Amino acid sequence: MKRHKSNPLICPRDVKASNPSFKVLGAFNPGAIQFKDENLLLIRIAENSLPEENHITIPYYHNGEAKVMRIDKNDPELIYKDTRGYFYKGVDYLTTMSHLRLARSKDGIHFVVEEKPFIFPTLDCECFGVEDARIVQIDNVFYINYTAVSGDGYVTYLAKTLDFINVEKLGIVFPPLNKDCGIFS
Repeated sequence: MKRHKSNPLICPRDVKASNPSFKVLGAFNPGAIQFKDENLLLIRIAENSLPEENHITIPYYHNGEAKVMRIDKNDPELIYKDTRGYFYKGVDYLTTMSHLRLARSKDGIHFVVEEKPFIFPTLDCECFGVEDARIVQIDNVFYINYTAVSGDGYVTYLAKTLDFINVEKLGIVFPPLNKDCGIFS
């Protein structure tokens, strides 16, 4: 394998944050596939929420929308765990959130990153984010295997698309401890 001389990279600055109060920290570990006349990358995008003077800010998704939880820094129920998270009112929260974003290219070198997430957290087993997609085509269906992350740990999740516009989440590949996540549990 040899890197292309143009070194085609997608950097955080090339990706629009999924919320105006978020900052893109990383764009990495893409799944890749050819679809019609395009080269597609399904990239893990890691974001955090912008800091505020008197509040701890925590990124999260609710009903498909990227949001920010603001907690007073002096709230006695806020427990700082480490640089990766907080414990608040009996619930773990991370300081970052990941989703999967599509980038499209006609030549495989110059990519345009879509403005909105393609796969984002919607389930309990994805509450800490979705990561690291791999794509395979079987007949006319594109199956996407990705990692769903929650306080219970990691699970492998399966989704499918016919057009890379709409996506359907199918379920967990292996049953998790959390029975509320996926069709295979």
